[in-house]
Parts: sequence; structure tokens; C-alpha cells
Amino acid sequence: ALLCCAVVVGCGGGGQSGTPFLTDGSNTGTGTTAVSSLQVKVTPTSVDTSGTRAVVATVTALSGGGQGIAGVPITLTVNNNGTYSYTGATGGTTASDGTVTASVTIGNDSTPRQITVTANVTGGTASGTATVEVTASSTQAADLILTASPATMQNSVSNVSTITVTAVDGNRNALPNIPVTLTVDNGATISPSGTVTSAGGALSGALRIGSDQSNRTIKVTARSGSVVRVVDVQVIGTTLTGSGLSNSVGIGTTNPIVYVLADNTGAKLANYPITVSATGLPTRTGTTDSFGEYIYSFSPTIAGQATITATAGGMTDTKTIAVAGVVVIDPVTAAVNSSSVRASPSVILVNPVAGELNNKTEIRALFLGANNAPIPNVRVWFDLDGDRQSVGGTLDSKLGGRVLYSDANGVARTTYAPGARFSPKDGLTVRACWWVNDNFSIPAEGGACANSTTTTLTVVSDSLSVSIGTNGLLGSGRDNLTYIQKFAVQVVDGAGVAKSGAKVTPSIDLLQYFKGEWKAGTDRWVRGGKGNRYPALYPNNLAVPLPRPLDNDSADWMPDTVVSEHASVCDNEDLNRNGVSEDYLDSRQNDVVPEDQNGSLNLTAGRPALEPRKADVSVSLDGADTTDANGIVVVRIEYPKNLGSWVSYNLVVSASGIAGTEGRANFSSRLLVDAEAANNVKASPPFQYSPYGMESSPTFPRRNAEGQSGWICTNPY
Repeated sequence: ALLCCAVVVGCGGGGQSGTPFLTDGSNTGTGTTAVSSLQVKVTPTSVDTSGTRAVVATVTALSGGGQGIAGVPITLTVNNNGTYSYTGATGGTTASDGTVTASVTIGNDSTPRQITVTANVTGGTASGTATVEVTASSTQAADLILTASPATMQNSVSNVSTITVTAVDGNRNALPNIPVTLTVDNGATISPSGTVTSAGGALSGALRIGSDQSNRTIKVTARSGSVVRVVDVQVIGTTLTGSGLSNSVGIGTTNPIVYVLADNTGAKLANYPITVSATGLPTRTGTTDSFGEYIYSFSPTIAGQATITATAGGMTDTKTIAVAGVVVIDPVTAAVNSSSVRASPSVILVNPVAGELNNKTEIRALFLGANNAPIPNVRVWFDLDGDRQSVGGTLDSKLGGRVLYSDANGVARTTYAPGARFSPKDGLTVRACWWVNDNFSIPAEGGACANSTTTTLTVVSDSLSVSIGTNGLLGSGRDNLTYIQKFAVQVVDGAGVAKSGAKVTPSIDLLQYFKGEWKAGTDRWVRGGKGNRYPALYPNNLAVPLPRPLDNDSADWMPDTVVSEHASVCDNEDLNRNGVSEDYLDSRQNDVVPEDQNGSLNLTAGRPALEPRKADVSVSLDGADTTDANGIVVVRIEYPKNLGSWVSYNLVVSASGIAGTEGRANFSSRLLVDAEAANNVKASPPFQYSPYGMESSPTFPRRNAEGQSGWICTNPY
């Protein structure tokens, strides 16, 4: 009893309130139990390089008496490219049984080796280790079948070649779960589908050329153990062309050659190194500019032949010219059967800041003879053909006052840079005047020249695009009197990114009106009519020009589907859309006729002269007139319900700041009706009768002095 009391006093009076003594020098542990050691076990202790099997590592925090201690924070490390992740509910802290569990893998390294798993008490000194042997796979590939599809890639950065590796045994059977690594060189990239072959024995990878668009060979290497296979993928598509040089130059003269480097799509390759060498002259190096151009100027000092060689992007351009004291360029003796000029690209942005030519387009004139043979030495002068729209801009060749000569490929080339003004669509013309010998004089801007060929450009102020669409649903307007249909107008920039803050303007044109009625069928209302009649003679007995639509003189009802065309169809009487009923000289009939061809004016009180009525359909913006963060504006049209199905229209939307081909979008359709009214044969729909009449009508082709034309109906009933 006395001994027992002594022990209790020594333990702090039996209340266990004294400071515990920890053998690792830390305060980690619960209560008064000290962490004496860490035990690390791995199961299994050996795995192969296939990577298909994980190792379970169990770390136990032990007291001096060999009991597991809960609540101990553990730090794990693994070496030699191994990986781990905690798998227990308490993560890296010991559970109630004193353990931490983790899954250990060989990672992406499929080589045989030893991986050491080390556990430490966080902040303490107790530690433990265990090792995992990574051995060669029990199943090794005897061979690898490596293919590339395609094996030749065009050099656009978006192109992809599919690399496929199949692991096989000695009997050429495909092997699953075989570790394979893929590597590439020459700036290419590859994205493998995994690290081991699939159940079918294959592994694939997406090969891309990377940022380097040069013509070159990419080596793709597949490795599995000691088996190595290589396949070559060719990158092609780069073009290097030099222009602006005749086939004969004079000693001491300065002669520029404009080299252009482009990919297979014609996109210019900027910031690529280029080397140019010429006979008797030092080699010059540089880089292409933002337009893929490099200008090489040389002044030969020795008569004879000079060879000029340029290398860039994996391509070489070689020219051989004659150098003479007095240059006489031979006249063209072959017949020029074809002359053409084109711009690439044909739609180009303005250069809004004076002196900054950030946007340019290439102008190429091509001359061909018999059998499409190129014709060199054609003398060419480029201008803007009078610049009738006052767009402005500069042609490099004109700025330098140079007459160009077509090269061995029959091509004469220059560049055009816009100014700050944009043009209408195809509103700028570039002209190439050309001659076959030196018996010519350079014309004034747009002046007469013996031979010429032209092309058109569109200069735009912003590279935006507009589209319009609808979900086809109808709503009802005020007091259920009108139909409302909404449209989404979407504006994006040149990269397809939604453009916010673009102002959108809608307009609507009423193209045609229809005559007829809806009749009740078995389960729905059916639209139809008596059709048009197309007489062979005008009222003044002048023959109607052919072709005419097929005559339809039937007076019988012609039922059909809801979208039937058997109802009479009549083009808008207001040919010039000025909203004024007037007379005009009809070039078809060779007579003065009124626009009110069907004589509807005041036929009943208030009936207008011109049909369809402009006010039949209204268009407005449903909210803001500028695009939101998603590049969207909502447009709506509204019309009385009795007009449903009896008018066709063209809705046009345009976005400010867009002067190119994509600056406007349209949506053409016929005014819709709601399905509920069309399917309810027990009640007359509001659109049952056309407000423009129901009878067949003689219909004549008309054309006014402005060239606006249409098939116009003459019966108002």
C-alpha cells in the first residue's frame, strides 16, 4: 500500500495533470502517451513497370509500449518519381488505431527502380521508411508498331496528325497494359492518350506542329523497355516567293526583291529568319516583318550572271538574272492569252492612325500564254483606277514610282495599305495596266492604258460579323390584338468572340402579299386560293416577255398544306419603296403605268393605293440598341393577327462600325400564325381571309426606270 501511494504521488497526485514526456522531443500525441516510433509497411513490396497496380502504405505511430497513438500528424514523402495520396478518412493524421494509409504509385516513370516511402512526425523527429521494388513488366513487348496519319501535315497550326502505337508479342498479338512513352522533336508537341496500352494493345497521341510553321521533318519516337521505334512526319505548305525583279539589271543599279513567306492557307508568316545570298555580294540575314515580307536590295558590280538565293521557313527561292552595263529587257513575244489581278485578302481593315500601316494586302497580277505557260517581262503599272469612292491608301509600287516586270512565274506583285476611310462592299478597285514592250507611258491615276485588268477590295472599319435568328415562337401584343415574334441578333469580332457595345439598327421590307383564305379541314384550317393568271399580252397588246410562270386559269379551290403557294402571290406594288403612289415608265410594257396596278385606292373607304401597306408590320428593339456582354440584341416584329400568313418580309439588321461583307444580316420569312388557332376548326381564326382579296389575279412583270422589278397583280378583290 505504501508503494502504491508513492507511485501516485510521483504521477502528480493521480490527476494526470503533469507534462507528458515525448521520446521524439515534440508535444505530438494525446494525453500523456508519447510517440516512441513510426512503423511503415508497404503492400505489396514489389510491383512491375506496367503501372497497373498500386501499393498500400500504412504508417503507425507507436508509444513506448507498442500501442497505436491517435491524432498524430504525419508527413509522407516518396522518391524516384513515385506519387502518393492519402486514402484514410483522417488524411495525414493518425486515426483511432494510430494509422495513416496512403496509395503509392510508380507515377509516369516506367523504368525499373526502387522507391522509398518515408514517414515523419510533423514537427518531430520520429520517422520510418519502407521500400517498393519496381521491376520490369512480366510481359514485355517484342515489337512496337508505330504509325502516323497523316504522315504529311500541312503547316497550319490547327492541323493534327494521329500517332498510334501498338505493342505486340513474338506472335504479333496485341498486348494490353504495356508502358509506352512518346516523344517528338523539332518544336512539335504531342498529347498521348495515356502511359500504357489499352485493352486492344494500342496507345495514341495527337501530334501538332507547335508554333513553328516551317517545312521540316518531325521525328516521333515510341519507347517500351528496350524496344524503340521512330516514324517521320513531314511538315509542308510553306511558300517563299520573291517578286519585283526583272530578268536583267544594270551594273550599279539598286534592285529590290520583295520576298513573302506564307503557310499553306496563304497566311503570312511573321518574324521568321531569312537568309539571302547573291553572286559577288555578301550574305544578308534578317526576319520577315508582320506581313511576312522581307525586302532585299542589291547593287551588282560585275557584269555576267548573278544567282540570288533566299532561304526561309524551310523553303528556298533561287533566281538567276543577267547583269549588264546597259540593260535592255527583252520585249514579250508570246501572246498574252490571260491577264488577271487579285488581292489576298480581299477584305482588309483600315489603318486609322496616319503613318501606321498595320494592315496590308498583297496584289498579284498573273500573265499566261498558250497552254497556261507563264509569261515573264510583262511591264506592269498598278493604280487605284481613279479611286472613285475616295477611299485612298497606298500602293508600294506606285509610291516608289516603279514599273514592275512579271517574273518567271508570270507574276508581278505589290502591296496595298488602306488609309483611315472604309469602302462599300467591293468599293475599291485596283487596276494593273500592262504592256509587252517599253513603248508606253505611265498613265495618270485612272487614265487610259492599252491593256488592263482589275480586281475589287472591301476596306472595313472593324472585323465584326452579324447574324440573326429566332426560336419561331409567337407572343401576343396588347389586348391580344397582335402577334409578336422576337429575333436574336448576335455580333462577334474577327475571332468569333462576342462583341459588346455594338449598336444594332433593324429595318424591314415587305416583299409580297398573298390573296386567298383558310378553309376548315378535318382537323385544322388549310390555306389556299385560286392562284395567279399570267396573260401572254399586256393591256396594250404588247407581248409579255418570257419566261413567265406557268399559267393557272383554274377558278377552283386548291387546298393544300399551311405553306401552300396556291394562294395568289403578288410582289410589292411600291417598286422603289418611297411610299408614294406615282406613275412610271414600265420598260417591260413600254408604257407609262401607275404603281397602283390593282386600283385599290379608296376602292373601299380608306383603302390605300400601294399594297402591301408599309404599316402592316412594325420592327423595333426589345430593350437596348447596343449588344450586351454576350454580343446579343433582341429585335421584335409586330403585326395585327388578321395579317398572319398574308405577307412575306425581309428583316435586315446592321451593326455600326462594320463596312465589310459581314456587317449586315437578314431573315426572310412569311408572317407566322399560331398553331392553336390553326388547329381549332371549331372557331374561325383571325387570319381566315386575306385583307388583300381572295380572287385570282392577272399578273404582269413590271420594271421602272431605276431597274426595280416585280410580278404585279391587277385584281384588287
